[in-house]
Amino acid sequence: MKQLNLCLLLVGFNLVSILSLGQSRPTPVEVTNTFNKMFPNASDLQWKDKIINFSAFFNIKGSKCEAKFTPAGSWISTEEVIQWDSLPRLVTDSLKSCKYGDWKGTSAYILQESNGTTQYHVVVTKSDMGRKILFFNASGQLLADH
Repeated sequence: MKQLNLCLLLVGFNLVSILSLGQSRPTPVEVTNTFNKMFPNASDLQWKDKIINFSAFFNIKGSKCEAKFTPAGSWISTEEVIQWDSLPRLVTDSLKSCKYGDWKGTSAYILQESNGTTQYHVVVTKSDMGRKILFFNASGQLLADH
């Protein structure tokens, strides 16, 4: 009986492994062509299939970035790690005056979207409260916190 259970368990694990491998699609050539045109100097490129889009993780001039593309090759957005002191003054002033003003800033990102909008994502922590990601628009307005 134990051998039968072990065999069934192994068969189940193999099926799960096979099914999960089958879900990964190769990155379409339309996506890689668009990426190569937009980021010819990218290094350390890694692609991930995010089911509804494709994400490229890469470096440009030592800065970590993520670019998202539709399966048809249209650019969606690019998020780049930036230095804390690169945040616009409107964003830092808004951060200081919001309810997270006494939290410690740990990282910052700029998000450029295909519709022309820019957002800033700021990660803040407070030891007894945990971590939050704050979303600001270019005018410094706090849009959301997660």
